Amino acid sequence: MKHINRSSAALFVLMFCLLFSSCNNSILATTDKYEYRDVEGGTALYRYTSISTVNKMEVPDFVDGKPVIEIMDHAISSAEYIKTITIGANVEKIGDWAITNCPSLEKFVINEDNNYFCVDENGILYNKDKTVLMVYPNARVRIEKDRDGNIIKGGEITLPDSVKKINATAFYLSTEIYKVNFNEGLEEVGDYAFMKCYNLSNITLPSTLKKIGTDGFSYCDSMTELEIPAGVSELGDYAFFSLSSSIQQIIINRPLDEFEFVGKDWIPNKKGTARQRVEVILAEE
Repeated sequence: MKHINRSSAALFVLMFCLLFSSCNNSILATTDKYEYRDVEGGTALYRYTSISTVNKMEVPDFVDGKPVIEIMDHAISSAEYIKTITIGANVEKIGDWAITNCPSLEKFVINEDNNYFCVDENGILYNKDKTVLMVYPNARVRIEKDRDGNIIKGGEITLPDSVKKINATAFYLSTEIYKVNFNEGLEEVGDYAFMKCYNLSNITLPSTLKKIGTDGFSYCDSMTELEIPAGVSELGDYAFFSLSSSIQQIIINRPLDEFEFVGKDWIPNKKGTARQRVEVILAEE
């Protein structure tokens, strides 16, 4: 039997270690990444980096023995490959911008022991008593078009009767959403709630609505009609702003001098014009 001298054996071991290290680094380089920051009472998910080979992510119950109690702003933003997000038992706070622009996101899953959030049968995220719609999964239902490019089907949602507020950024950049049936009882549409929902069709705002936040429905260019109920007393900056709106006229069922706040540039520009504003018809007229 041929013997291997010590120098050859040492070289073999070194080459093996280098090879293993290289392979191991390659594995680590293709693993999704979680970053956390300590906060009062526990720890918070600060950043999540997604990769193309992973389509599910989970916010754990604990990290290093500390409860994960928060998902911070932008923590899961622009995670383009993620289809399912599971939220752990201890999460009690989710930032307004924590989960935005996730174009493949189809549903949320909540740990059954979580006392702060829940999901409906479609995987849409709400607070525990469903008074606040937190986040709509962008890819829950995809837009379908006919041969001429006209939308024949898309994401549709009917809000539960319990909803009083649509959270800030809840539908932000949900380009697959086509129809929203608002419930009587809804009082507030948060900032950026439907911003850049380009395919959102005509909506009927409920009589109970009081406030539409900044950029609440901005750049919703497929809408052709808009009537603002008398109960609305606050219109945020750019509430319906667009550079190319299909809306022909806006009917407001409340005199402007009775509004508590009317923001700047909330009226959209007509499609195909040089920044000509959409006609507004006031209640007193």
